[in-house]
Amino acid sequence: MATPRITVTLAGGNNTGKTVFMHGMYHRLSAGLRDYFLYSVDRDEEIRLLRTWKMLQDKGEMPRATGTEPQTYTFQFAKNFTPLLQMVWTDFRGGAALEDSGPNAPKDILQWREHLPRSDSVYLVMDGGELGKWVKEGTPESANFDSGGMDLATYNWVIREAVDGRRRLGDPPPSFVVLITKMDLLAVTADRPIDQVLTSVVANLKKLLRQLFQNGVTALVCPVQIGDFKTDDMFGRPVDRSLIRPQNLHRPICFSLWHYLTETLTARQAQLAEIEKKITEGDAELSELRAKSFQSIRRKKIAAARSAQWGWETERTGMEAEITATESQAELLMREFDRLPIIKDGDIHISSGGSS
Repeated sequence: MATPRITVTLAGGNNTGKTVFMHGMYHRLSAGLRDYFLYSVDRDEEIRLLRTWKMLQDKGEMPRATGTEPQTYTFQFAKNFTPLLQMVWTDFRGGAALEDSGPNAPKDILQWREHLPRSDSVYLVMDGGELGKWVKEGTPESANFDSGGMDLATYNWVIREAVDGRRRLGDPPPSFVVLITKMDLLAVTADRPIDQVLTSVVANLKKLLRQLFQNGVTALVCPVQIGDFKTDDMFGRPVDRSLIRPQNLHRPICFSLWHYLTETLTARQAQLAEIEKKITEGDAELSELRAKSFQSIRRKKIAAARSAQWGWETERTGMEAEITATESQAELLMREFDRLPIIKDGDIHISSGGSS
């Protein structure tokens, strides 16, 4: 059975920390998280990714922002030595969602627009510093919110286009992650404790991202940080290495994979129901054949019906084993984003996988 593949796309403004987050996430999971590992299928790419993170740790040099040429990585997500999923991660430059696709537009604009409807998971990157300011202002309904140049109209367009684009292809909506970067700035700019700020952001998020609160849409709200820098002035110059304290970097991708597995479970359970129906119909056919006369003709038909039943029963056994394994993997992954808010069908829930 081929390893499933999912596509992840990030949408955010300039200097919101998308590229830094990706490097931090890779560093966290490439070292292993319990039994889970993430690694690039391209060894040279893996070396470059780890080297970039080491430059941050050793010299305080932040990863460079992506230019007009998108960077695509293919990651393998595995449990010990067992591959679970491949993930295609394309890092577009900040603000790619903001520009028009006219005749003189950079080619990455068209690439981004083509990529979005094919995405299995979309990350809406929001600057923690800007969200903190919004909370300090009282979370106004008609906020002039701007995260690295990306306004609310653009965020909501991304959500709508991702959902509608998938539907046009006959696919269910993607999962979403509201990725709050620079978590260390939330409390600073809001001027209140971090827990209070996060509670306020989640409770009032519908004022900013209305399209996210639709039936059929599932999203995780996850604050992340690279360090306790407490300043936005960290791009283009070295940071204090002693303040590097990554938090929550692995949780968004665990959610994306969990959502994919739950969608897979729904499909597999529907297939199992069809198999059960075939077996029930086959049992009825066998009973009917056994009750008939003309033994010589009946024997051949009974043998053919039994053979078909054995085939369906074998398929059922395999499907049941796959469902059980997928349920187990999904449950373990859910523990990694325990207690983080999930938006589902317009309502906000707190996950409770019993994790770390």
